[in-house]
Amino acid sequence: MEYLDYYNSKGIHLGKETRQIVHAKGLWHKTFHCWIIYENENGEKMIVMQKRGKEKKSAPHKLDSSVAGHYSAGENIEGGLREFKEETGISVMENDLISLGIRISVSDYKPNSINKEFQDVFFVKNKIDLNEYNLPVNEVSGMVELPINKCIQLLTGKIENFSAKGVFTDEVNKTSELSIKRIDIHKNDFISFIDNFHLKIMLLAERALSNEKDLFI
Repeated sequence: MEYLDYYNSKGIHLGKETRQIVHAKGLWHKTFHCWIIYENENGEKMIVMQKRGKEKKSAPHKLDSSVAGHYSAGENIEGGLREFKEETGISVMENDLISLGIRISVSDYKPNSINKEFQDVFFVKNKIDLNEYNLPVNEVSGMVELPINKCIQLLTGKIENFSAKGVFTDEVNKTSELSIKRIDIHKNDFISFIDNFHLKIMLLAERALSNEKDLFI
């Protein structure tokens, strides 16, 4: 049974409870969100997004953070590094993380569940070859490399779609190997947030890859 630490609205630790009760009661808890960003060989600014697994209870098959997950009770940033390894097969260190601060998020996308999160948000600058990913089939459908400028155009309605390359788990049961291919990306492939979270991330990623400082979500 998984336990999470829970907090009051000011971030003061109050105790721990099961994940189920934390969500059922709408208790504040902490999560980790990280985005892989890099410049490719052509100088194009890129961001990697995870395609969520088809069995996920929320937003299956939608594009999300490169890595995201809950800290287990007693964990701090080491829980985020654990999630990174579990969801990508790649290890990163704490000093690889570029902090964007804390995002406050409240959602009720499932019946009888209120999700109240303090989200620790980070970038990692790292060009990872698609062949290097080791993805958990039940959790992750793929990792997709997206040109940041195309994402901004898409999310602001300037274009309707674009093509992107990624690595996917949909052929694993047939060949036991991940498949690398191109797919079309549309605006409704992204999880929809009232605060335009993904657009903010794209704008901040552009700044981070231009070596600007004072980045904050």
